[in-house]
Amino acid sequence: MNYFLLDGLNIVRGASAFRSFMPHNIAGAMAEFERILSAFFAFGADRILLVYDGGAGGQINESILRNKRMAVILTAPGRSADIAIVDLCRKIRGRKRPPKVTVVSDDGGLGAATAPYGVDVISCETFMHQLDEREECLRLRMCENSKKIKTSWPHKLGDRIFLSDGKWGRSP
Repeated sequence: MNYFLLDGLNIVRGASAFRSFMPHNIAGAMAEFERILSAFFAFGADRILLVYDGGAGGQINESILRNKRMAVILTAPGRSADIAIVDLCRKIRGRKRPPKVTVVSDDGGLGAATAPYGVDVISCETFMHQLDEREECLRLRMCENSKKIKTSWPHKLGDRIFLSDGKWGRSP
């Protein structure tokens, strides 16, 4: 399992995908980012920890919190997301068998603070580009599977099944 620790406001303010929301609709940009993450990380082994500064001003979407692959963390007022991310790095990497951890932020200070824990740090734009690639990969996989209906359906993804009629169903 890989962990992605996301500096939420840093991404929302820095990634070109959310520029249309800025600077007047941070809450809308946060909601859109959470929706995107929830859709892309609903399946697979990756775990997303999206950390916002306590004074961010947005509201956390309750349906996002039900996604077992993703957690939204709103820090206490006065405590920065950077400090929370460094604490999470220490806790996760301090395990007996530490998983791979990737921190997503454009904040150079955060990268330096997390370096002692042996985590990877990538930029916001790099992460958003990886999401675009993941979307394209999923689209291609669905196209490939639809051509091989007789041999590969139903195609299992977690506990849900993508059926040949193009709808999602539950595994038996």
